[in-house]
Amino acid sequence: MDVFSQLGIDKGLLIAQVVNILILIFLLHRFLYKPILKALDSRQTMVTASVKKAEEIEVRFKETAQEQQQILIDARIQAQDIIVQARAVTQAQHEQALEKTKVDVGEVVRQARLQIDAERTKMISEASGELADLVLTATKKLAGDMASEQMDRAFVQKAVDGLKNVKV
Repeated sequence: MDVFSQLGIDKGLLIAQVVNILILIFLLHRFLYKPILKALDSRQTMVTASVKKAEEIEVRFKETAQEQQQILIDARIQAQDIIVQARAVTQAQHEQALEKTKVDVGEVVRQARLQIDAERTKMISEASGELADLVLTATKKLAGDMASEQMDRAFVQKAVDGLKNVKV
């Protein structure tokens, strides 16, 4: 008697079931496990590639953020330089305009003084002529006809010269 028979196991049925299980394992391995493992490997590769791309994108993003910060810093520095230059140009233009105004005012004052001097000279000349006529007339009235024409002229000339020396 056999051990299998004592246990109530049929040898033929056991062998058939073992063969069926082996065939099932072979079929599952060939048609189910391999495609599933292949799909899992493919997905793993895709996930690895996606993670790598994400890391690259993150690195590029950080680099871009740093470049952007540097560009902003450079732009601020340039803006400050432009402001400083604009202030310097404005100051120079202001000083130049102020200097031109001073020169223009000086020229106007000089022209006014020249005009005043010319008018003063003209006025003194006119006043001297009128005064000479007045002195001549007064002298004729005081001295009468005794004074000669030459005396009159000499007297008037002395009076006019005396007036020219007087500052007005």
